[in-house]
Amino acid sequence: MKFYNGHWEKKMGVNVYHPKEIYEYGVEESQLHILAPDTHIFHKGMTLDGLNFTFRITVPHKEVFRVQMFHYMGVKERGPCFSLKIQEENLSVQEQGEFLVLSSGRAQMKIGSKDFRFEFFFDGEKRTSIQSEDLCYIRKEDRGFLYEDFSGPVYMRCATGIGVGECIYGLGEHFGPLVKNGQSMDLRRR
Repeated sequence: MKFYNGHWEKKMGVNVYHPKEIYEYGVEESQLHILAPDTHIFHKGMTLDGLNFTFRITVPHKEVFRVQMFHYMGVKERGPCFSLKIQEENLSVQEQGEFLVLSSGRAQMKIGSKDFRFEFFFDGEKRTSIQSEDLCYIRKEDRGFLYEDFSGPVYMRCATGIGVGECIYGLGEHFGPLVKNGQSMDLRRR
């Protein structure tokens, strides 16, 4: 799905929202919940308007971070659903300056609290990062928040940075070249 004309200009009727900061977070035994608004909050009155994103971060296996991003989680079952056999491990979370640092074995994940972003490390070496602009909630045919029921489709998008010479493999059963660099993949539930 194309949302931009080129790289900078959004198509007509498309609005893109990004998380800007960690407003609050909570740590349970095996998961971290983050509430991140789409604007920087400077006073209590700014919490009355705008979008909120909820992130749930877990460790399904040692040295693996699972990041889930939600907007309007709700209670309505949106199947199809299937069970995953995941035994979540305990999560180590520390505050270090303007970062939340999650650790699992030799892997680390840093989350910027004021400048929202994810940075992933292995053995102390940075592997990749996801900037705020890489996490998107996209609305097409947007008529504003008062007319949400009458607006068009919505999408979630995530992009990650990779270095020169690095390759991405797989991404499900999509036919084409094995190396997926530079391709756009539509992954969705039906």
